[in-house]
Amino acid sequence: MFEVRKSGKTYRVYDKTRKKYICNTKDKDRADDYAQNVLYNSGFEGNIPDFMLYGLKYGVPLDK
Repeated sequence: MFEVRKSGKTYRVYDKTRKKYICNTKDKDRADDYAQNVLYNSGFEGNIPDFMLYGLKYGVPLDK
């Protein structure tokens, strides 16, 4: 299960099962869309590979 968390001007998608941040962005709509459509409905079926998040404290930056 994924949820969007706000921190200052940044929105972060958090994986409640693995207790890790998946991605971050300054656009709330992008974070909501990523959490609902990309991660939950398709994507990795809830099993995001560790190598994608290695060394990233708040997950993948979506604004780059």
